[in-house]
Amino acid sequence: MDIRNVETFRFFDHGLSYLPGLSDLNPWTLRAMMRPHAHTGGEYWQYYNETLNMIKQFIHTKSTLVPIPGPGRAAMDAVLNNFLEPGDRLLVIDNGYWGRYPEIMAKTYGIELVSLSVPVNKPVDYQLVEKKLKEEKNIKAVNICHVETETGILNPIRQIGEVVHRVTPDALYIVDSATGFPGNYLDVDGWGIDVNYFVSHKGFNGPSGLNFLVINERAMKIFENRSTLPHAWYTSLQTWKDIWMENVENGRHCLESFPNVILFAMRAKLDLMMELGEEKYLKKYELASRAIRMGLQKMTEPNNLLIAAGPKCEGCPGCDAQDLNVSPDGNGRFCSQTTVCVAYPKGTEWRSIMENIEERYWITVPHFGFGDSRKDGHFYSQNGLRVGTVNDMQHYPRNIVAVITAIGFALKEAGIKEVKWEKGVEATNEVLKEMQKELDWTYYSET
Repeated sequence: MDIRNVETFRFFDHGLSYLPGLSDLNPWTLRAMMRPHAHTGGEYWQYYNETLNMIKQFIHTKSTLVPIPGPGRAAMDAVLNNFLEPGDRLLVIDNGYWGRYPEIMAKTYGIELVSLSVPVNKPVDYQLVEKKLKEEKNIKAVNICHVETETGILNPIRQIGEVVHRVTPDALYIVDSATGFPGNYLDVDGWGIDVNYFVSHKGFNGPSGLNFLVINERAMKIFENRSTLPHAWYTSLQTWKDIWMENVENGRHCLESFPNVILFAMRAKLDLMMELGEEKYLKKYELASRAIRMGLQKMTEPNNLLIAAGPKCEGCPGCDAQDLNVSPDGNGRFCSQTTVCVAYPKGTEWRSIMENIEERYWITVPHFGFGDSRKDGHFYSQNGLRVGTVNDMQHYPRNIVAVITAIGFALKEAGIKEVKWEKGVEATNEVLKEMQKELDWTYYSET
């Protein structure tokens, strides 16, 4: 294999990705990334500030946005590095693998961990959060995922924020929206979020390498009044204040080479969001994810045999229900609009499913394990798969039909007798008809 020849790897071009993580780059994203990328002129800074204001519009905040170049975990590292000091107590709430991730990093900074780990098959119960906060003393911050990537479950961020500020008013409320935004409604200020972070490589259809922290005045004051220096220079807020945030008029300087091309990629997605408007762009996500969920629900007899979120969806008001953070009474849909999960029936041979989907149909979906096995560290125990609807190419009707059909055939050929793949495709197609009607979506016009 000649690794110097790009054509050696042209098999990459054949595949279709339904990962809920790294996105394929859309053509408009690639075009945006081809712009000259020097950040020395006033025009660039006008563009940069416009881009940040567009982000603020869609996350509903007046807070400061701080860029943190690096992989997505650089943003989480920055949160722990800046807002907590050695000996501070951090409550980590999780209902899945990724919600537990701060525990790994926190030890590096001498942070004392308090864990609230709840079942993976439903959203976090905010009453359990209230009980935990009343039991524990001196909680400095609370961390939770907006969407748990392991299962695609939405968490009641709005309701938990109300609990945190009522029971522990001095604690910071920190929310990881890496998989949640864009794609699910997010109201940073309205939900009482002190620190929020998101990434470039999921819903923004960009490469990995640029993250943003949303930091309100309360969180900024906690940083400014800390008694010890942050343990790392690169992810210190002071570094970014000195070289970036407080040099608006006289030109910022950047000691670590700011990834402008990734900002251009994010702007391309924001331009599309502005063109569609918030209601319509969120509707696109809602319908695309519902098309896949309905296909998976109706693919088996009895229905819902495969759906992972909730024990066969028990307790969920249904796919037509509002996001539980938007519903006035909080009785909303469990599933997010960015990831759908499939649980294999017990005894299923996962490897044949993976090989069929990837090698026969050239579609990539991540196979994984969730449930009690995560407590033993066996995350990849291969008892399910995730279907991403996080990026725009995963919303194209032809691609949705392709992934549902491929999953149906792969499950049937793995010996799952309950699978009726054609019923799944029919159910998916009914939602796609609604998508065309609701969005006036055609090949030639996305608006």
